[in-house]
Amino acid sequence: MKLKRSLRDGGVLIGFGVAFYLLTLLVRFFGAPDTDSVSSEISFDRRQAELKYSQKDWETAVIHFAALAKDDPFNGHAWYFLGFSYDSQQLPLYTQVNRERRRTNPDQDKITAWNAELNRIMQQAIPPLKRAIEFPRYRNKARFRLARMHAYHGDHKQAFLFLREALEDGFHSNYRSGIRDGGIFEFSGIRDSEEFNELFQMERVNSQRRRRNRPF
Repeated sequence: MKLKRSLRDGGVLIGFGVAFYLLTLLVRFFGAPDTDSVSSEISFDRRQAELKYSQKDWETAVIHFAALAKDDPFNGHAWYFLGFSYDSQQLPLYTQVNRERRRTNPDQDKITAWNAELNRIMQQAIPPLKRAIEFPRYRNKARFRLARMHAYHGDHKQAFLFLREALEDGFHSNYRSGIRDGGIFEFSGIRDSEEFNELFQMERVNSQRRRRNRPF
């Protein structure tokens, strides 16, 4: 009886093994074209987005991050870096404006034109950054970036709103000297205000709390 039972159990195991092997061959042969196609498309956009981000090719990065966000509206990474890539397109224009302002006789027409272009780009950056606020991982980074843009363009009310929300949520900048002394040129128009100093003190508290809670 034991011999028959062993032979029977062995036969069942062999049968399962053969069936599994045949199933594997069928999957390999026929595949799943629809799933593979979608995965390949997403992977391509993700690879290209990260590549163009690393190369600081912001205009091309926008295309691929936008594709990722469209494909998956709950992709917080795509929304934040879509806004980040738009915002980063402003950097060369910031440099031109600041350089022109330091001249003995600055050309106000050039400054006005560059600021108009900066404002246009900012309007593109705002929607994805606001969407990124919905995702905890990117919430305060998005608020901080929005605060900087609004401060530069003179909307101090919105700048303080986003900055306060971020700091009340525990945010602290990566600038060693903080938001007041960290050389953040966008804040130059609000840096001397009482409200900004209050927020700077709030950031210091956040930084101290983070250092205390840092694991050894």
